[in-house]
Amino acid sequence: GAAAGGGGGGGSSSSSSSSSSSLEGSSGDPRINLSWSNGNDLDLHVTDPCSNEISFTNTSATCNNFTGGIDVDTIPSSSSTSTSQENITWTNGAATGTYIVKIVDFTNNTGSSTSYTISKTNNGVTSTLTGTVSAGGTTTVTTFTH
Repeated sequence: GAAAGGGGGGGSSSSSSSSSSSLEGSSGDPRINLSWSNGNDLDLHVTDPCSNEISFTNTSATCNNFTGGIDVDTIPSSSSTSTSQENITWTNGAATGTYIVKIVDFTNNTGSSTSYTISKTNNGVTSTLTGTVSAGGTTTVTTFTH
């Protein structure tokens, strides 16, 4: 399990219609894709309306007959400078309700905070959110209704 504590930095949000071709994993709606570019191991966690938390430890969950899951889980080496990604999506519809997106700095290899980018698709609209998660910290990125 990941250690709790540490807040994240602020974030910003912007809507865009840019191509998502650089995103790894399956598309879907909703879809949450996390990317970052240092040697820390960030983990994406999404809680569905039934209070199921999807992450690397619980790779899929069904809520009201709709199943979401994680299909990309990158564990970068401590010297990695390439872009790492994690992807959680619902490919055949999703339950109506509130979703909570969190990032956990699971293994901090650099001793510093990590800047991240989230690409979120919900109800056909894709938006980009950016921010930072502190070393060893957990941050709630966004809460949205599908």
